[in-house]
Amino acid sequence: MFATLASPWRAVRRDIEHDEREPSVSQPNDPSQEHQDPRAVGSEPLRPATWYFEDFEAGQVFRTQGRTITESDLVMFAGWSWDTNPLHTDAAYSATQRFEAPIAHGLLVMSVAMGLAARLGVFESCSVALLGVDRWRFLRPILVGDTVTCEVAITSTRPTSRGDAGVLDREFRLFNQDHALVQQGSIGLLVARHPTS
Repeated sequence: MFATLASPWRAVRRDIEHDEREPSVSQPNDPSQEHQDPRAVGSEPLRPATWYFEDFEAGQVFRTQGRTITESDLVMFAGWSWDTNPLHTDAAYSATQRFEAPIAHGLLVMSVAMGLAARLGVFESCSVALLGVDRWRFLRPILVGDTVTCEVAITSTRPTSRGDAGVLDREFRLFNQDHALVQQGSIGLLVARHPTS
């Protein structure tokens, strides 16, 4: 699927230390609004093993581990999505274009953001339904070898009109290994309330 070209891929190895047992979270009113390297996050407060609507509040920011985008990611995404645009699948053609190498599909990287958020362990057990994607922007290209991390900020919470669930408004921000913002947007989530609520 990819044309042969001498070293069209930027091979970058990033050693990122991460403790996958606990997500990184900042509590509301955190004075630091800047993106932080996930390796720089210190000890965090204890969090519930199972999260419910009542455990979230506006201002919380969750930081994920890193995920390196590979050539296989592009090939597999092109295969199952049928998006075989040569900007993603043809190294020789891409070398003559603006970014001089194949770029990751924007929706591939958005899907990676959803996966990174799921690995935090805070949304999976309480998720009822994804409500929608709003104002998603693709700000910079992602190349093979780039490592992305994600920040998920809770911007607001509200109970549903029936009162049996809650809505989390979440702002996603994806950064590359150079801490440059590459994608961002909002993804609403319907979540379960605590059984005793």
